[in-house]
Amino acid sequence: ATSFSSVLHIAPMVRLGLWGLKTPFSKFQKFLDSVKPKRSRHKNHPGEVPMMEIVGRDLHARGLHVARMMSYDNVQFQVVPVDIPKDIQMAYDRAVGLQWAILHAIETAKDNITSEGRIVFRQSVYWAMNQRFFKAITCAAKLELTVEYTKRLIKNGHSVVISLWSTGEARSKDRYKQDEMIGKEEHILIAEEMARHFIVNAFDENKCKLEANKRYLRDIKTQLLKKLEEADLSKFFNPIDYLKQKLGGADKVAELTARDKHWVEIYDEGWKFVKRSEGGDANVNLYEQKAFQSGQKRVAIISSAASTGISLHSSRMNPIRGQHKRVNIVLELPWAADAALQQMGRIHRTNQLHNPVYLTMVTELGGERRFVSAVTKRLESLGALTRGDRSASFAGGDHIDGKSVFEDMNWENDHGRKALRLVGMNLGFQVTQYGKKRGEVNNHHHLGTAAAPDSKDVLAEIKADEAMGGDKAENIILPCVQNREIKTASDLELSGEFMGMIQVFDAAKRLQAALKEERPMYSGTKESRLNQMVQGTLRVLISEGLGGQALFESFPKFANRILNLPFKWQQRIFDFFVQLHIEVVAEAKSNGTYVPGVVDVKTLGAKSSKLIRRSKIFENKNDGAITEHVLIKADYGLNFEEAKKLLEERRAFIASAVAQRNENLAAPPSPRDDDFNESQQSKCGGFIVDEDDYYDNGSDETYMEEEEEEDDDDDDN
Repeated sequence: ATSFSSVLHIAPMVRLGLWGLKTPFSKFQKFLDSVKPKRSRHKNHPGEVPMMEIVGRDLHARGLHVARMMSYDNVQFQVVPVDIPKDIQMAYDRAVGLQWAILHAIETAKDNITSEGRIVFRQSVYWAMNQRFFKAITCAAKLELTVEYTKRLIKNGHSVVISLWSTGEARSKDRYKQDEMIGKEEHILIAEEMARHFIVNAFDENKCKLEANKRYLRDIKTQLLKKLEEADLSKFFNPIDYLKQKLGGADKVAELTARDKHWVEIYDEGWKFVKRSEGGDANVNLYEQKAFQSGQKRVAIISSAASTGISLHSSRMNPIRGQHKRVNIVLELPWAADAALQQMGRIHRTNQLHNPVYLTMVTELGGERRFVSAVTKRLESLGALTRGDRSASFAGGDHIDGKSVFEDMNWENDHGRKALRLVGMNLGFQVTQYGKKRGEVNNHHHLGTAAAPDSKDVLAEIKADEAMGGDKAENIILPCVQNREIKTASDLELSGEFMGMIQVFDAAKRLQAALKEERPMYSGTKESRLNQMVQGTLRVLISEGLGGQALFESFPKFANRILNLPFKWQQRIFDFFVQLHIEVVAEAKSNGTYVPGVVDVKTLGAKSSKLIRRSKIFENKNDGAITEHVLIKADYGLNFEEAKKLLEERRAFIASAVAQRNENLAAPPSPRDDDFNESQQSKCGGFIVDEDDYYDNGSDETYMEEEEEEDDDDDDN
């Protein structure tokens, strides 16, 4: 099912005829540069995935590629929302403050250490650590609900596979070297170790020769390590260790990972970190697999190491007690869609007794949607890559009336980019239609450090953008103001947990000064002032800690970096983005510009279809493969039998309503009946029935119109 999702996957396949003699590409390198060029060469290139879709369709048309995958009919998919409790929200705000402190420390060091060329503070390295850091935190925030679901599923007679992608083994070995880990009482906190590893290595004084620089870096490192202790990230456990402890330990939970050590509870000694196999047996995962498949263990935790080549499904070959229905709780999605399909395929295989169920845990953190969106986009394209049809992959949608359970989470498209531009423009930044930075709307110093562009150039750029369909900024009321989550200015205060962590390297002073400069500018109604305050606060937070207007260049960058906003503020900006995205899609559908991609007309409800026109676009001279354009007319109306049935049901309803009216007229009038004209109206089943709505001058012909109203027992008048 995942034969080639990248051009590199077909590099050894010379006989496909995609490159070589009598082809447009003399060698593979030229073919590679065409499908996956460097960005500097082709800025308007659609990208590798769309190009590979074209390649896949070409290979299918020529009969050179066949890909098969199991049907996902009757396989259940569900996204489980995870609410974040108050104590975790506070811990999250401290984690955000810690990341701000690290970022400002990097900026401070870059400004003060300039005499030694060996010291290079690259923000790209920081943002990579930052992304892994928050991925570990969001994964840890789901553990409590995962344990609750797992226990409930086991009680109901199911076996559970909990899938994640990373184990944190590298950071564990950094903290404790080899056998020194054995016998340690404290657990490894992956997010904390990631931050510690970055601080120790980024601010290593041994990289400097000058003593002054050594002292400076040593001081920064000391302050940051102190802040790391203050952050208290003890709420964010290592997922595998936590799950095994809460679900009965190693005797009841099978672990199929690449870890060579794990936590076990030893009698009279407590929890110890020991080798998974006392003899160092490399086949420990095979023993764990057999224990799960035989029913000896009802829970299995798998990572990337066990995502290919093994079977964990309810096979007919399993012992009776190992044939329970499988439920896969997806705790952490991998980065690549083909890897996600491989991992999910462990419990969906041939010769299975029961179709599996997939539960994907997603927190209310807006930034986590980045990970889901990235995988969803690739899942939807995998159908076109492997079978020449976007709807072929389960995420593209043949399991729930043609609609993917992840469909509403794919924002990496034109509509998502347009909504993102609108968010930036309403917050005081401006970005052109294609994400190119345009400059700031106002002259506040905290909106960026780059020199302001020439006003004439900006005006010309805006006009050109609008001429090409660009967006105009409007002062839209944010959802947090509309739903009255923010009622007073005090609701705008940043949390004490966050502010306490950034009391270092003048980060808090800069932030407070920027907020103070914004506040006197607000005017208008109370709602308008509150809205301006929210916009101003978000503008300052984005400028001081998220990279300014660069945040709105792409959805991946936007979702990655808003993880660095305090919990409530992250929700506010993401809710705003979702609101605008819904409006953008609705507008596109209303004006006929919405493009859903490849769809199945029958899945969308077409009663019949008719071929209107078929024309040849291109013919391959080598093998005669033809590319055609086909125009199909689909009828989504009612056939005669359905219309007749609907008419009979309507007539029966009218007859019942008239009979009820006559019965009410014959009965003595009640005080409530005096509220309306008895000669024309009657109460029927909670509705007020007017005979003239159904009959025209005594005619027996009925109208096919009816206003749908709620049947409210209290609305008798």
